[in-house]
Amino acid sequence: MRRTVGLVLALCCVLSAGVSAVPLSASSASSSTPAAVATAPAALPVVTANNTTNYLDLNRTAVIGPNFDRADVDVGTALSADATAIGGEVRSKALDAAFRDAETRDARRALLLRYTRYVENETAELRARERRALSAFNAGERSTSRYLRTLAQLDAEAEQLDRLVGQLNVLRKRVRGAPVSERRLNAVRADLVALDGPVREHLVSVAAGRASPTRVSVETSDTGLVLSTITDRGRRPVYLREAYLGDVRRTSTGPDRYRGDDIMEIPGRVNELYPWASTRSYDGIHGMAEVYRVSLSHPHGYLTTFLDGQSDQVFREYQRKDLMFVPITRSTSNVTDELNLTVGQTHAGGPLLVRLENATGAPVNATVSVDGDPVGTTGSDGELWTLSSGRAVVGVRATAEEGTATVAVRDSRSTNGTG
Repeated sequence: MRRTVGLVLALCCVLSAGVSAVPLSASSASSSTPAAVATAPAALPVVTANNTTNYLDLNRTAVIGPNFDRADVDVGTALSADATAIGGEVRSKALDAAFRDAETRDARRALLLRYTRYVENETAELRARERRALSAFNAGERSTSRYLRTLAQLDAEAEQLDRLVGQLNVLRKRVRGAPVSERRLNAVRADLVALDGPVREHLVSVAAGRASPTRVSVETSDTGLVLSTITDRGRRPVYLREAYLGDVRRTSTGPDRYRGDDIMEIPGRVNELYPWASTRSYDGIHGMAEVYRVSLSHPHGYLTTFLDGQSDQVFREYQRKDLMFVPITRSTSNVTDELNLTVGQTHAGGPLLVRLENATGAPVNATVSVDGDPVGTTGSDGELWTLSSGRAVVGVRATAEEGTATVAVRDSRSTNGTG
């Protein structure tokens, strides 16, 4: 069975179809219960959020999940990622040595072509593996934990391929009449975008013991995926989220509307999609064939969005937010004789801040569960940031020595269109 389901910009240069960056500035426990899944097509609109960044989301009528898993140290995943990194280093040194030893231009041209075909074929195979893993997960044939381990391994392999592509791009510039264009290599990088992301990178770090274990949310559709988690960076809670929908790129046709001088239209498009974030600071626009990566800094953290030049749609997004600076838009409380439990919401479907105090207003340490799943403790400050369960009504329970308090939080998200 299937699982449940403005802005003043200074463009420093004009981006060609090649890979180049334009620096810009602007002031101003696992759930795996099978159930039915909706068959509506998945869409990836940018959803409006108040006083923070908008976010890319799946069509709520086509979502499978969310499912949760606790990412923890995993020797198998860590060893696999290390082996991948070593293999990538060996391959990189072999390319450098072969290029250095090639005595003729034709030999160097043949070498570049052979390695380019290698990265193209390997990238295609990685993407096929990811699609198979997604299908198996949606069909209930793969657990949440195993699916996340697969995504972590794919991230590690994609990182090595991306480095090799960068190396090829440097070497091709040293060969007159190189048989491999910058655009061709950029097309590989555009395909690799689907295989990495901040949550996946965090999973690799957790598996190797370089980061603390965290609870991870997984939402999918037939071709889409949203991952999110809350991690601790120097005792500051940080929200990581990534979203991807394969249909946008797979069905895109027609000319690249931002190629050449038309890249100057991208900031306007980004302002339409992310008005709050785009009035802050642009870190740059980077072109990869028909894909444009736009990076922005803002008071809450960082946003990276990927715009498809053919469809003019965003198909990939990374978010990193320091939750200490993210505003609470709505709070729900329950006051008993002994306890005061308050749950603050950032945006629909976003992180929740659980705060527990006693009758005198002092913080209380308590065990917190969300819809029956234990998610952590409030600690000495009486606070815990946690992921929402994604349900229309989220049940939050805090259990302490003084007693138990519960709150029902309305956390419904509007049904997005299919466009």
